Amino acid sequence: MPQILLAAKSESNQKSRCYVRIEGTVAEHEQIWIWEHFFCMAINTLGKSTEADRLLLTLGTWARETTRIMQNQAKTLEHGLIPPINQEISLHSNPDDMNEVYFIETQSIEGSWPSVRIRLPDFFTPQRLENSVIGLAQHFLNENELFYRELPLHILLIQKFFTETLPFTARESVTQAPAFAMNTALEFFSPTQKEG
Repeated sequence: MPQILLAAKSESNQKSRCYVRIEGTVAEHEQIWIWEHFFCMAINTLGKSTEADRLLLTLGTWARETTRIMQNQAKTLEHGLIPPINQEISLHSNPDDMNEVYFIETQSIEGSWPSVRIRLPDFFTPQRLENSVIGLAQHFLNENELFYRELPLHILLIQKFFTETLPFTARESVTQAPAFAMNTALEFFSPTQKEG
């Protein structure tokens, strides 16, 4: 059972730091599914708050800007030219002094996407949870070109779901928003759609 360990630290007058460790193998095509669930669970947990609003704004702004860059540069855009989601959050390799730890466990299901189970500490800081969503996305962006190609669209689709179907504060959105984004993105990237 693959497990992702996330840790976050933030102090005044310093960049926020995130640590990501993956135990086991997470297939590249499943990373977007796992991240979507973490994002939707985190923002549902944050509820109506400054951190939730800021997370939506940060991700939405990055997704729209990245989509524009991709369209302008077409397929010639090099992976490294995509700007980071948030320059104030950095990834670190040492978890020893991190303040909070989150766990994401996945279970493979034959013929379907994996189940995702997320464990938060009993007491957590909203800003660190917010930063961990961005930190995990940035880690996958750095490692996986498929994730880099798909993330902007998935962010915009999830936000569309929140606006038009269910708000992120609804518990059902934690599972329904990722399913909507994945199914819609699969249609968008399908060869039939491209030919049409």
